Amino acid sequence: MHTVLRKLEDKESKLKTLRSLIKEGRVSGTVKYSYDDLMKELDDQLAKQKNSGLK
Repeated sequence: MHTVLRKLEDKESKLKTLRSLIKEGRVSGTVKYSYDDLMKELDDQLAKQKNSGLK
């Protein structure tokens, strides 16, 4: 019985955390960021790594 109660408490705790994180995300607003912007940023980072001798 204790195991079932512990699992229920864990699940409730995870749900509380998830709800809090969702609320935090909504409050933080949105950013205009496209897939193309992301790919360019990653390409730029990769080029910097190659130029500095990192792999």
